Amino acid sequence: MDCVTRRGKVYWAIISVPLDLQNSLGKKQIWRSLKTRNYSVARSQSRKVLLAADQLFIKIRNKMDSTLTDAIAAEFGLDLLRFNDELRLGTMVASPNDCKEITASLEAVKQVYAKASKCPEGRYLLGESAKVMVDRITEHIFAGRPEDLTFVSGAYETFLNKHGIDLPPFESKDEKELMSAMAQSAKLAFIIEQERIQGIRDESELQHRLIAKWKTDLPPQKDTGIPVSDLLAQYYAYWDKEYRKKPDANEYRIKRKEREIATIKESLLEYFGKDIGVKEITDDKAIEWRDYLMTENQLSNSSVNKYLDHVAGAFRWAAARQRKHVDFNPFEKTQLPEGVQRERSREFSPVELQQYISILADTYMPEYPENCWIPLIILYNGMRNNEIAQLYIDDIQERDGILYFRICANGDRKQRIKKDTSQRNLPIHSKLIELGFMEYVEKMKATGQDQLFPNCMYNEKTGRYYGDNLSARLNTLVDCISTDKKLRVYSLRANFKTAIENKFADAAIDAMEGKTSGLDIAGLEKFVDRAFNDVMGHSAKGGTGDTTYRKVQLKLMQRIVEQAEYPIDTLKLKEVLQSPMM
Repeated sequence: MDCVTRRGKVYWAIISVPLDLQNSLGKKQIWRSLKTRNYSVARSQSRKVLLAADQLFIKIRNKMDSTLTDAIAAEFGLDLLRFNDELRLGTMVASPNDCKEITASLEAVKQVYAKASKCPEGRYLLGESAKVMVDRITEHIFAGRPEDLTFVSGAYETFLNKHGIDLPPFESKDEKELMSAMAQSAKLAFIIEQERIQGIRDESELQHRLIAKWKTDLPPQKDTGIPVSDLLAQYYAYWDKEYRKKPDANEYRIKRKEREIATIKESLLEYFGKDIGVKEITDDKAIEWRDYLMTENQLSNSSVNKYLDHVAGAFRWAAARQRKHVDFNPFEKTQLPEGVQRERSREFSPVELQQYISILADTYMPEYPENCWIPLIILYNGMRNNEIAQLYIDDIQERDGILYFRICANGDRKQRIKKDTSQRNLPIHSKLIELGFMEYVEKMKATGQDQLFPNCMYNEKTGRYYGDNLSARLNTLVDCISTDKKLRVYSLRANFKTAIENKFADAAIDAMEGKTSGLDIAGLEKFVDRAFNDVMGHSAKGGTGDTTYRKVQLKLMQRIVEQAEYPIDTLKLKEVLQSPMM
């Protein structure tokens, strides 16, 4: 019970409506008169009202679950109709992100359809092909195995990610119901395709009735607000205009604020994987981004607070002058205490890390190699997510017998780096080589691929190869281990950094105790800090013997990378990655 309050002469119960039900009920609170002036009686009566409210919320949620299933099935059916129309009419256009093989395959299929649709025999064959699909889908529906239809199971995950819904447990009732509904939509879509191949369209009662129902069932478009980058740009333009009116306006401060706003945009884009809408940012998401900003950039609490103030200021400005843009300010109370030690980032514990490695082995799919290799490269080389996703085959290079990743910006390939110091040649950890990474590289090269991970396609809107769907796929596996949202795939980078720092700490203690250290950096101690920053892609303050350092840089970075060791068993993962079937 939220509150029992007196209104006039009698007491009333006030019940807060859960956030996910507020749109359905059209209100944020429910007020009910308890019809008594006695507070004790009111408290007793309020429990009955609360019970009734809980039952109401459960009823609405059950209805929403059914509505959501219908909505996703309807959206899938309409998408499939659109796909079949574009393929049959030859209007389908390959995505700019599609590889050459996919583009060539699509063109070949379009030519086959174009020729077939021009003659009765061809239309008959196309109709028979659609009929075969209907029969195949029907068999899977009756067998209770709609998930065996690959185009249904693939769309299932895509649609849930699109609507921000967590994947139901594997082979659960919810999963079966939704996939069955999607399979039924696919069956109806191919029945309609049979009609359209024969030129039957507007006169079809089935098409008229079913398409109207599907359009009615479509989910309402969620108002996500303007992109946060647009809000920050508008806010900066307003601030710049007003600040320049001041007699003591300083050009240096204007440029500094511009740089800081640009850094905020980049960090928000990197964390959320898209230009997130302002109404999508909740209190929890604001805090998660704050923690990411602090961990990834190794910033002090005061520096983090400076960036938070900028974002909070933009939201305050929007609330005051452009109220339609924002509903509330999620960054208002996210500041960190200053002058105290900041909390360490959330890492995988040894037990969690072993569980995660086991899950990678159990869920490995050859058609999605990035699901396994990206986390492993983060764990053993400490690279950022997008740095890995954007790698090309020729970014795997060798010099002086050392294999390394070439991490750099390339405008033609749309490859980007976080900052200038992120450009580096990073030696490949021997564990990755042991697990079969170079064999994977050779396999990609043999199939004529340019990208190391072809499924990681460049997104023009976000300017990144590491997108929402990939992030959701990778973090779904992490969620199988822990519900702690601070534990994400990029947490593996913190494990990498800590593993190396611990090795250096042990070496320092051994040196003080006169023991022999296993860390072989004799004569190179003065370069270690700089090399460690180069490995992580961080800025290093000052410089020590540039010419000498460049001569030993790659070898020293290799020694530092090799210090990342973990008490985990990777034998099963190695067998899976090196299996001939993979």
